[in-house]
Amino acid sequence: VVREVVPAGFGQTRPGHPNDFFYGIYSGSLVKVDAVTGDFSRYLGSGVQNGLHGLTLTNAGELFAISGQGTDSLYSIDRITGAATLVGPTGRELAFGLTYGALTDTIYGLGEHAFGTVGLISYERLTGARTAIGNAITTLTATSGVAFDPIQRRVIAFDNFDDEFY
Repeated sequence: VVREVVPAGFGQTRPGHPNDFFYGIYSGSLVKVDAVTGDFSRYLGSGVQNGLHGLTLTNAGELFAISGQGTDSLYSIDRITGAATLVGPTGRELAFGLTYGALTDTIYGLGEHAFGTVGLISYERLTGARTAIGNAITTLTATSGVAFDPIQRRVIAFDNFDDEFY
């Protein structure tokens, strides 16, 4: 969960984002986080054996998540029950974390480009298929989260191994 304290006189501009809570993943399941107190309530388990490792909300209010262990698949998440429905396998290893480009309505993440290399990918929300974008980043080895910069229109990743942003 990424939480930003919005300065006085400004408003949250994330499309479809409620002002009273945020969604997040905790121990592999969907949680709802109170925007004021930070308290969270956990939904029943997602039903995904290896848990969920990334979450993003689209302009249409759809929640998507990935399981980056074992299944390497894309899931749609029911916002009422927290239940995960398999959209489809991605066909390659995934790094943890999802993000969303609202202008192009694109779900992004990081995943295997070729054996042992990780790079930017996009997800097909109807099938789960992933498409490699650009070249692999050979120094990126341990990412657990990504974010989309709407000003520069780029995906930002933090590598836990070397504490670098990419």
